[in-house]
Amino acid sequence: MPRLTPAVVRSLDVLELFMDARHGLSAPEVVQRTGLPRTTVHELLTTLTERKYLRRDDATATYHLGLSVFRLGNAFAERLDLHAVGLRIAQSVGRECDETVNVGILDGADVVYVCKVDSTQSVRMVSRMGGRLPAVALPWAKSFWRTCRTPNASASSQRALPN
Repeated sequence: MPRLTPAVVRSLDVLELFMDARHGLSAPEVVQRTGLPRTTVHELLTTLTERKYLRRDDATATYHLGLSVFRLGNAFAERLDLHAVGLRIAQSVGRECDETVNVGILDGADVVYVCKVDSTQSVRMVSRMGGRLPAVALPWAKSFWRTCRTPNASASSQRALPN
């Protein structure tokens, strides 16, 4: 395994907490979730805020994803045609069956949704673009995984999904 830079790993660990924190996180919540010392969390939050990867809401003393994350995500999306291709296929399948269609990428043992087309029916599957779910929680992903086990698949992915 390559040598990782601990300060960068800690920064990314803190930043990744905010992917699922719709209402933001306070500094004490970041300390609790990461197990990092308060001073380290304070320095990381200050740096990430100064660089606009986070923004601080002074009224609630919470931190939220910032504009730099948005710009970085958009730069990634602009260079990745997977969303456009997936959306075309999802729209075609959705027209045929009038069901909600999700397109996702298998990332280790998780599925990350890249696009979604809703059905016109009143009962729909709830998911969000960029959301992440364990593949073991998705019956279709388990079926898919069983059919495509290859020597190139990562060992962690192979272990994470049932046979």
